[in-house]
Amino acid sequence: MLEIESRGDGMTVVRAIGECDFGDRDRLLQTLLAAAESASASVTVSLEDCDYIDSSIVSVLLQYRRKLKDRLVLIVPEDRSIIHRILGILELHAVLGVRPCPVGARTL
Repeated sequence: MLEIESRGDGMTVVRAIGECDFGDRDRLLQTLLAAAESASASVTVSLEDCDYIDSSIVSVLLQYRRKLKDRLVLIVPEDRSIIHRILGILELHAVLGVRPCPVGARTL
C-alpha cells in the first residue's frame, strides 16, 4: 500500500506500508512521473513501514532515480533486512541513493 503526501514546499512523500509489489507499481510510477515533470519537485520514498518490495518496485525506483537524480531520496531503516538484502544482492544501495535510518527513528 502507498500513502502519498504532497507538501507545499514542492516535496512529495511516498510511504510504502506493508508489502509493496506489482499492485502498487502504477501508483508509484504516476507519482514519480509527475515529480520528474516538475523542475523543483523532490520525492522521498520512505520504506520505514514497508516489509517487502518486489522487482517491479525496484525497477520503477531505478528508472526514476536516473530521471530525478538527487531529487529522489529513498529511506530504508536498518531493521528492514529483507529490503536491504534485495538491494544488496542487486548492488543498488549506492545507485538508488539509499539513506538508512536507525530503528525507531522516524525521518518524516
